[in-house]
Amino acid sequence: MKGFTANVLISRLGRRIVLLFVLCALVPITAVAGFSLLQTHVQLDHQMVRWLHQEAKARGLAIFERVTLLDRELEVCVSAIRQYPKLSDLLDLLQRDSLKSRFRSLFMVQSKSVTAIFGDAAIPRPLTSEERAHMAKGKALLLVAEDGSGSRVFLARLFVPEEPDSGVLWGELNTSFIMGLMDEAGYGEKVRIVLFDHGGKLIHATGQINPVFQEELRKSLQSSTSSEFHLTMDSRRYISYSWPVYLKAEFHASSLTVLFCIPEEDVFALPYTIKDMLPRVLAVTILVVFLLSLVQVRRQLQPLKALTEGTKRIAEKHYDTRVAIVRRDEFGELANSFNDMALHLESQFNTLNAISEIDRAILSSLKRDEIVETVLNQMKGALSFDLVGLILAEHGRHGGLKTFTAQTKGGQKLIADKVSALPSDIFKDCRDRIISLKREDNRLPSFLKGEGAEGIETFFLLPVSSRQDQPDLLILGLKNQEGENNEILVHARSVADQVEVALVNASLLEELQDMSWGALQALARAVDAKSPWTSGHSERVTLFALKIGEVLHLNDKQMETLHRGSLLHDIGKIGVSNALLDKPDRLTPDEFEVIKSHPGRGGKILEPIKAYSSELNIVVQHHERFDGNGYPKGLSGEQIDYGARIVAVADVFDAVSSDRPYRKGWEFDQCVGLIQDGRGLAFDPGVVDGFLQIVAREGKRMMIRLDQGRPSELFFRK
Repeated sequence: MKGFTANVLISRLGRRIVLLFVLCALVPITAVAGFSLLQTHVQLDHQMVRWLHQEAKARGLAIFERVTLLDRELEVCVSAIRQYPKLSDLLDLLQRDSLKSRFRSLFMVQSKSVTAIFGDAAIPRPLTSEERAHMAKGKALLLVAEDGSGSRVFLARLFVPEEPDSGVLWGELNTSFIMGLMDEAGYGEKVRIVLFDHGGKLIHATGQINPVFQEELRKSLQSSTSSEFHLTMDSRRYISYSWPVYLKAEFHASSLTVLFCIPEEDVFALPYTIKDMLPRVLAVTILVVFLLSLVQVRRQLQPLKALTEGTKRIAEKHYDTRVAIVRRDEFGELANSFNDMALHLESQFNTLNAISEIDRAILSSLKRDEIVETVLNQMKGALSFDLVGLILAEHGRHGGLKTFTAQTKGGQKLIADKVSALPSDIFKDCRDRIISLKREDNRLPSFLKGEGAEGIETFFLLPVSSRQDQPDLLILGLKNQEGENNEILVHARSVADQVEVALVNASLLEELQDMSWGALQALARAVDAKSPWTSGHSERVTLFALKIGEVLHLNDKQMETLHRGSLLHDIGKIGVSNALLDKPDRLTPDEFEVIKSHPGRGGKILEPIKAYSSELNIVVQHHERFDGNGYPKGLSGEQIDYGARIVAVADVFDAVSSDRPYRKGWEFDQCVGLIQDGRGLAFDPGVVDGFLQIVAREGKRMMIRLDQGRPSELFFRK
């Protein structure tokens, strides 16, 4: 899933489409949900205000009815007092449970005496004249008095209304009874119903109300111009609605206020629930839309991604790239066009690469075998032929024709075989330097009918040289020829022309190399020819040095340098007289100094030839000793050129094994012993070890004497 999402979102187009899908779903859903939530909130707020208004009004009327009911109870008590003047009879009548549940206390005040019927007999305050005048009308008086424990509500009636001094019956109302209907209404603990007097003092409240909330209610009642207001208690916000209970007319008292408070979270439970659920709904909706959009976008982006990657690979020159899109829409048509384009580009660029590779082969390597291999491999990759081959004329004493064949399908196969000369009439129908032959053609050469060309029905022969009698040929073959091959043959003709140039250059280089090596060998023989005693010495030293170099695993360049340096190591002896070279007696010190000067003379001779700068060290240092006691400079160890250390061993071995005018040549074992004894002294230990490997392998067969006057194929040009 993670990789699936990353693959889609990594594309800018994919991100835009996914974002568009999400926004198209998110914006309408959010707008509808927000509008619905707002409407629900408004409707519930309106309904709740109306309900609170109705409830507060109903509770206010109920309070008025309860107070009126208690007034009737008090009026009955006054009548009883008139009827039973005897106090004992009166107490039995008035101390019934029903009165005690509705009144907290009941007492009589006559003159200056106070008689408690039950409860605490405490006169709230003296009555005013207005209050007595109201009671004289036969009505009850309601007073709200405050003491340390809170507000207390009293009802009072005259025994005889017409006689203001007849006495007063007081009753302290049980506020719980007044609020009883509300306690039984089933609002639960969350709803707060509060009763205040006209001064904002708390008379009664359902549930527990902390002083801070009580003070907030009082302030809100006094400052609010509306019956509806909001306040907070215990981190909960309440909606409140008040209703006045008018008592002035009946009880000569200021109005009371009943207050309904209900938490907003209960009023707006549904909107809050919707509000809480909205993020989840939106999250689920976004997730569903996101996943669906990912699937759809991925379906649309897959072909686009394949085409984009294919285009990038084409730009990186991977012309074999194809896109696999099977769809019946514009993407399918585009994929087919892309594959056709890639196929055409692959064909064109493979051909151009083949020609370019041939050019590089001409510049980097002018050896014929490497050029042939490059041509065949590139033709195999560039042109759709089932057979690619070359017929080249061999040079030298053996002559003849040679085929190089590469199967282009079913694997690569290079074959080199001798073939006979081609029939001359093949070249009569050569058009644009291209010869076309069918398998059933009688002129088809026999070697094209054999195992190497089985299944090939059509052959194209392209001359790659200007010789008319027997030119070098580029051979191409097809098993099934379908349609015209003009474009491919034009490319093939271009390759053939490049092959012709490359082969001519390679042939010229081979001739120059043959001439160069021949000149070196002639120069070495000229030096050795000064004395019959040194005849063939340079060639034998070269042979021994090359053998040692092979054992020591020198690379091709090092072997070539060693080859030339060995041939020229004694070129300085040109400046030494024959008398000294052929002297049969022991040389004097002065004469030996002349002999010791020949390495330096050789260096002077070769110094102008910059191409022989590496060989110069071999010529100058081949008489240096590993312990530093050699000449001309007394070099030691690694200071001596590695090739010179090899030639030193080969030179001494041939010198002591050959006859000289002052002694006979040593026996083989003596020669080998001298080399062994000089290990680490005169000679490099590693070179001596290599020499001894040759001795162990060949033994006395090493004592080869090269025939004078004839080049040896044992060492001349590998």
